[in-house]
Amino acid sequence: IPSAALFAKHAHEAAPIREDVMAVYVKVLTRQGRYAEIWGAYREFSQQLFDVMGTAPSAKLRMLLEAIQSEEGVPSPENRSDRLL
Repeated sequence: IPSAALFAKHAHEAAPIREDVMAVYVKVLTRQGRYAEIWGAYREFSQQLFDVMGTAPSAKLRMLLEAIQSEEGVPSPENRSDRLL
């Protein structure tokens, strides 16, 4: 899976506002248990999407992150006491 993560990261960097690429990247990071990276990548993605397109991530992508959060029991940064300010 490390090569999958590297491939997904490069694909995401090559197409930073494509939601399908972001979804794959999130799924790969989830399989590796790299939850902090998921939230960081999602924040960056959301900001880039807003800056370039003037919009927020789709409901489908938000639901993917919510599902990961509930299935894995991982709090989002907004709900963690150790989040970055």
